[in-house]
Amino acid sequence: MIFYGCERVLIGKTLFLANVPIFVALLDGTSTHLWYLPFIFFVTALLRIVQRTPLKSVMVVISATALAIALLTVNAWWPAAMTIGPPISRYAQATPAVLFGILLGGAKRSRLFQLLAVLATVGFAVSASTSTANVGLEGAVAGIAVGCALLLARTRAPGKLNTTEFADWAYGIYLMHPFFMSLTKALPATERATTAIIAYFSAWIATIALRKYGGAFGRAIT
Repeated sequence: MIFYGCERVLIGKTLFLANVPIFVALLDGTSTHLWYLPFIFFVTALLRIVQRTPLKSVMVVISATALAIALLTVNAWWPAAMTIGPPISRYAQATPAVLFGILLGGAKRSRLFQLLAVLATVGFAVSASTSTANVGLEGAVAGIAVGCALLLARTRAPGKLNTTEFADWAYGIYLMHPFFMSLTKALPATERATTAIIAYFSAWIATIALRKYGGAFGRAIT
C-alpha cells in the first residue's frame, strides 16, 4: 500500500484515492485494486476481538444467519450499497464472502454446518442467476468453487496436485498486478482484456522470480 501511495504522489496524484476524511481514506487504501487489504485487516481485527468474547461459541451460527438474510434480501441492500460508493460499496460486496468463510470454518467441526455450507453454495448460484441487483458472477463462481472443493475434500482421497504453491503465487500476483496494469496501459492501442492478461502474466512471472531469487525479502513481499 505504501508503494502505490508513493507511486501516486510521484505522478502528481493524491496519496489516497479520494479527497475524503483520513479515516475513510484508510478504509479504501492507495490503490483501487487493493482495497481488499484494509478490508481484510479490519475483518481480521474484528474477528480477533469477537473470539475473546462469549460470542465466539455462536459466531458460526450468527454468520450463517446473516449470510442467509443477505442472500435472500440481495435485491434490496445491494443497489443501495452500490449507490453509496467506495469503500462502503466494496465492503458490502465482500461481506457475504466473509460470512461464507466463517461458515466453512465451522463446517470442519459439524455436519450441520456442512449442510449449511452446501445450502449457501446453492444460494450463491441462485443469487447470481436470478438477482436483478447485478450480483457479481465472479463472486458466485468463487463461492460455488469453494463449496465444491469442501465437498470433494470430504468424499475423495487426497490427490497428488498440491495447490499450496498456487495459493502462495496468488497473493503476490494480487499485490503486483496494479503496477503491471499501469505499465501495460501505457502501451499504444491496448484493449482492456489484453491489458489485464498481460498484467496478470507479468505479475505471475515477477512473483515466481521474487520468491525464487529474492530471498527472505522476496518471499515477504509476495
